[in-house]
Amino acid sequence: ALVVPVCCERGLCLKNSFFTREGRSQPEGSRQKEVVLRQMIESADDRTIDTARLRTFVLLCAVIAIDKADQILLPAVYLEVCNEFGAGPAALGMATFWRGIVQSIVALAVGPLGGRYDRVKLIAMGCVFWSVASLFVGSATSMRTLVISRALNGVGIGLVIPLVYALVADLCPANLSG
Repeated sequence: ALVVPVCCERGLCLKNSFFTREGRSQPEGSRQKEVVLRQMIESADDRTIDTARLRTFVLLCAVIAIDKADQILLPAVYLEVCNEFGAGPAALGMATFWRGIVQSIVALAVGPLGGRYDRVKLIAMGCVFWSVASLFVGSATSMRTLVISRALNGVGIGLVIPLVYALVADLCPANLSG
């Protein structure tokens, strides 16, 4: 049986083990890896497709990482922001609360849109909106502006994150995800 790595046969889901076309696991060995690498080098089209999928996957992972950083950034500097705006932790909690509420509402609405329209374009639009809203958060001069900016930030993130997870699921075959 021809042994190929999962990443060449089915797309992005990179696994450490090699599989036959029937899906049975084969022990890893240097000879098998050499055969697989030779096949990858010989088929330039497969490499191009895999490179594009890999690039997309890496960019989607970066979006998720930036979202997680965005979620923890404000709480990490609460004391400094409290001093800057003369507000208490409850006011800053409201900024985070409204971001979460708006993000949840937009995420519910974006699900059907992702099925009807191009997900990549929706993600791009959401990233632009998210970026502009983040600039507003960074340039906020009052507590009210900060809360509104964080809510707008939630709109962008609510657009992006559900679609990113859906696109990652599309890139990975169902029998290899989990």
